[in-house]
Amino acid sequence: MAALAPPGVQRRRGLLLPTRTDIIHPWVEEARPAGPESRRIKMIDPLESSKRWKLPQARLYLNAAKWGIDELVNRKHMGHPFRFFVIGILASLRAVQHALYNHDRHISAEHRKAIDEWWDDSKNMVNAPELSFIKTARDQILKRGRFDAYATFSESGTGEGSNYMVTDEQYDLAYYFEENRGDLNEAIRKAIAWCDRELASIEVKLPE
Repeated sequence: MAALAPPGVQRRRGLLLPTRTDIIHPWVEEARPAGPESRRIKMIDPLESSKRWKLPQARLYLNAAKWGIDELVNRKHMGHPFRFFVIGILASLRAVQHALYNHDRHISAEHRKAIDEWWDDSKNMVNAPELSFIKTARDQILKRGRFDAYATFSESGTGEGSNYMVTDEQYDLAYYFEENRGDLNEAIRKAIAWCDRELASIEVKLPE
């Protein structure tokens, strides 16, 4: 018999999802069988879980972007889900820098010193391709109101009818800046890697 969801939780596509409207951003840390007729689900606050990071708010947004691009590609989203994920990922990447300066900078005197140094140096990074991509994409979404990005999915197979078998699937993400086509998946992952490196360069200056 399928496991039953506890009160206040609904089953959907194999996942346990909270239905309480007063939980703003719960994360599922653990959901596993706890008996023949139920599952145990443990909810954690992402802000609470981020306390182990030296730059908690910046890392929170960066990890959201990492999860987002993996989920987008693995699920091969199209249509509204594709647009939702792309907007969320790019907004999260831009939020990394703002969270760093407006939140993490105020954690301690050491944080303020290290982040101020990085912030001053970042003014000379205007030509860094990853930062340029993050800022331009965010500006096109929020200020211009249009970000030209596309997802295409195709598959090939053999056989007919009930004997049809998929032999290959292709899921491609693309974007256009001033009529120049780019690989969106690659650009996002490069931007994530750049943010990761920049945060790490600050974290080495902070006390354990």
